[in-house]
Amino acid sequence: MKTYIEAGANDGFFQSRSLDLATNPEYQGVLIEPSLAEYEKCVKLRGNERTHIYNKCLVPFSYKEKTIKLNHSTCHSAMNSVVPHGHLEYSRTQEVEASTLQSILDELNLQHVDAFFLDVEGYEHQVLQGVDFSRTTFSMIEIELHTNLLKIEKSEEIEMHEKFLSQFGYQLTSKNNEVQPKIIFAPK
Repeated sequence: MKTYIEAGANDGFFQSRSLDLATNPEYQGVLIEPSLAEYEKCVKLRGNERTHIYNKCLVPFSYKEKTIKLNHSTCHSAMNSVVPHGHLEYSRTQEVEASTLQSILDELNLQHVDAFFLDVEGYEHQVLQGVDFSRTTFSMIEIELHTNLLKIEKSEEIEMHEKFLSQFGYQLTSKNNEVQPKIIFAPK
């Protein structure tokens, strides 16, 4: 069976990159959403026997605390972030269980992921630092860019991801210019 992962799943529907795969019987899914309210919606809307849904915040291997603070955006739940972006307003914070993606992959005994959609509001690079690429391979990694939140140029963010993923044998294969641009990596 093929596997997809969506990190930053929100409610499982709004702006979901994996929604098309949810009804495909060839796929099993892993949805990860740190906001408790959105996680609960995700369970109701996308929960089934082929989908594992986690209420966790993904962190790098270097993060040693058991929880991490999630900032809840006043604009929209899809803009909740671990990284407090100075120009955005946050209504409150929530402590969320911290976990590396690798620990979830290990729990599910996944050594290969066919499609990985990563949209965590400026924390994408740190999430990737929580994967042991010698133990898990990916056919496709899609990363949403957040240059406006990181306050860097688009080319800088792309270069950061390219530099990091190239050391594990991945290359940039495409870019798009959606409202929130995305870049896609695949094995070389």
